[in-house]
Amino acid sequence: IRRAYLMTLITSHCNVDFDGLASMVAASKLYKDSVLYMPWSFNKPVKKFYVFYKHKFRIKKDKEIDFSTVTKVVIVDAMMRVLSPKVRSIIERKGIEVIIYKHHFMEDRIKSAKKREIDVNYGACATWLVEELVNKNIEITKPFYLGATKVTQIQWKAVMGDDPSIASFENESLASAILEYQDFQKGVKA
Repeated sequence: IRRAYLMTLITSHCNVDFDGLASMVAASKLYKDSVLYMPWSFNKPVKKFYVFYKHKFRIKKDKEIDFSTVTKVVIVDAMMRVLSPKVRSIIERKGIEVIIYKHHFMEDRIKSAKKREIDVNYGACATWLVEELVNKNIEITKPFYLGATKVTQIQWKAVMGDDPSIASFENESLASAILEYQDFQKGVKA
């Protein structure tokens, strides 16, 4: 007899930004055996980033989730409307546990007797979650560095002296595009 796999879903807001993505990854370290779930789209810079780094952390869509096995939903960097219709349905139907890391105003009214809201009064939700990892002595065995904001070409040049981006743009306020690993390592050490 095969036992059903019980699942914790970790999700964020629609049009997810780097803070939402970094928060999801950090939360996956706090909640063992969790699944990153994004029914919405990424914003443009995150979408470009995810194309290159999706092998580092897998984010599942609706068709890849067996919602009957979900026992907990964790919402990070919560703002405005955050629940897909499927997740709202299982929360309200099954009365599952919901943990919300509130970082912005939330328009959604989540109906669950097992709801816990955590106010995140930081500049970035990911910062709060990383501090939780440190406070709980959770070791990161395979580090992956992900910033909550992009580094612009002008910022990179100010620290490093040049911009080794694969793509160069006339507007230096745009993100430094796709740095090679070695260039990133030099920037971290600077």
